[in-house]
Amino acid sequence: MRIPYCLLTPTLLIALATTSFAQRSSLSELSQAQSLNEQGQTRAAIAILEPLLQPESHMLDPANTGIAWNLLGSAYRSFDEYDKARRCYETASQILSAVPNEQSEYASALNNLGAIEEFKGQFNSSKTLRIKAKRLYESVGDHAGVAVASSNLAQLAFHQNDLPTARKNMAEAFREAQLTNQITDNNLAAMYTVKSALSYMEKDFHAAIAADQHAIDIWTRVHGPEFYQLGLAYRLRGQASSQLGDSQQAISDLQHALKLLEGIPGKNSQTYLMTELIYARMLRDAGSTQEAEFLEKKAQTALTTVRIQQCGGCTISAESFR
Repeated sequence: MRIPYCLLTPTLLIALATTSFAQRSSLSELSQAQSLNEQGQTRAAIAILEPLLQPESHMLDPANTGIAWNLLGSAYRSFDEYDKARRCYETASQILSAVPNEQSEYASALNNLGAIEEFKGQFNSSKTLRIKAKRLYESVGDHAGVAVASSNLAQLAFHQNDLPTARKNMAEAFREAQLTNQITDNNLAAMYTVKSALSYMEKDFHAAIAADQHAIDIWTRVHGPEFYQLGLAYRLRGQASSQLGDSQQAISDLQHALKLLEGIPGKNSQTYLMTELIYARMLRDAGSTQEAEFLEKKAQTALTTVRIQQCGGCTISAESFR
């Protein structure tokens, strides 16, 4: 039995959010929060950002307030707290849309809001938001932003089984990335995971593994072997290895992915539980039926509970961001 492929989740695409406020902001707290968030220390980032955004703080000008809301949304999203993240991104979008010199940051907030819509299955709304973000990036010559938005549009396209569009967007993402030195290592690694997922959908499993290895190498070099976003890359590599019949490598990769995801987003997150479910099905195919049945039942029950608790019907009107 083939293991069902789990497409990329918005949680682990937090790295595709772009922001450059640390280069402009005089507030060390924002710079520190960004750095902590990029390093995977998102709890510490939240502890800095939440007090800054209290109504009585009055510490930030409108531009930095919008940027801080955007960053806080991404921190919440890393823990699968999608409703909190949505409110942050909506607030950021509303504030930054009125700041003429912050079009890239406005685009980032829209792009992130599109990730929430994608997670909720609202693909048309997500596409509207991502296209708007891409056009804003293009209008200010932000090649790194265009690369990020194109990569997200590629992911959205293969969610909708539109592989030709996914290929086109993925090619554009890497083409734009070559035009700038501003794209971050996190963004580039995340783009390689999208490329891996596309290769998997095209049944080119060797190419999928090669792309995953690029992501693993980048994240390990920059953040070390325990960086939580490596969990996604190992999960993807394990699924591709399974398709090539290498069950030993596949199981090893899934075990490592689960270990990395325990802290962020956590054992009770959809990301972790979906990974556990995939791991259980790999164990079943490898002949470990009893252990597989136990894990599969536990993961499926927990996953159902989490999905019920989350707001499945919360949607926004993408028309307002056209």
